[in-house]
Amino acid sequence: MAGADEDKKVKAIFDAFVKQGQPGGTVIVVKDGKELYKGAFGLADIEKRTPLTPSHMFHLASAGKQFTGVGIMMLFQEGKLKYDDPIGSYLPELEHFGPKMTIRSMLYHISGIPEIYSDTDLNDKLLKLSPMPNNGDVIAVLATTPPEREPGLKYEYSNVGYDMLGSLIEKLSGKPFEAFMEDRIFGPVGMHDTFSLPNDRRNTDSHVAHSYTRSNGKIVAFDTDPGDFTLGSGSIYTTVEDMALYDKALNDGKLVRPATLAEAFKPGKLNDDTSVKYGFGWELDEFNGVPCITHDGSWLAFRTAYLKFPSQKLTVVLLLNRDYDIPDDDPSGVAFSIADVFLDY
Repeated sequence: MAGADEDKKVKAIFDAFVKQGQPGGTVIVVKDGKELYKGAFGLADIEKRTPLTPSHMFHLASAGKQFTGVGIMMLFQEGKLKYDDPIGSYLPELEHFGPKMTIRSMLYHISGIPEIYSDTDLNDKLLKLSPMPNNGDVIAVLATTPPEREPGLKYEYSNVGYDMLGSLIEKLSGKPFEAFMEDRIFGPVGMHDTFSLPNDRRNTDSHVAHSYTRSNGKIVAFDTDPGDFTLGSGSIYTTVEDMALYDKALNDGKLVRPATLAEAFKPGKLNDDTSVKYGFGWELDEFNGVPCITHDGSWLAFRTAYLKFPSQKLTVVLLLNRDYDIPDDDPSGVAFSIADVFLDY
């Protein structure tokens, strides 16, 4: 466990932006599968004055993309897909995007699939199908949308691409995305406080934290969004304690074989052989000269970060239930500051 000096340093990081009576966050630090530090700061519910605990559930946002990556790797190990297969071979509505729009290109965010969520006209078209669209609605819009560019020309972060990987998981497993995640990852690992939307637990479980934003000078809860039910790019609620269980299972080869996981940590490549610092749901980076595998997330007013330092077997998971007054507006920056307390240089 962390000593008094580490405790003091982590507390100071949170005290810099989490004031009394405000939402805050939770954090866990794990080294070689053993807990070094766990803490919670601020409130889960401002109205009820409920303090946050490490057992509170937060929306993981885009830091959940690696669960989709793991699902794809599981199906690869079972021989149900190959990474270089065209996505249209499995989802015929996407066949018109051509053979170069492969599963691998989607994992690396280089597929060139139209990013309909950020295109005003396409997003309006999506919302006309449903005020709370699902993956089927996204596929319906993509089915009548022409290609924008050839896959492999550039890296462009794509939530739509990962939602289509979520649909691929559903197609090949024969299960809804949320059921696949429960049956193949959350349940076996013992992540009892983790679930994917759609799930009534978000509205009924008292351990689900509210997220808070600042609007017109007031702090208000932000708990739903029209995009909540597109699955694959980030639809998961979890706790820092469950994420520690997941991290250990991943490292121990209990979810996918070590060789399969190693492939996920290799950078992608564009058509001109330029390297892309992104794997199968993880960003590939370094911090103060130490290689790291990371991902952050932003959904509703939740802000999250998941950091892994393989050479030191160190992991940091940070979950915030606020989107305002975060240092440098960067949850990863906060997580790296916490990691800095525990890294060996």
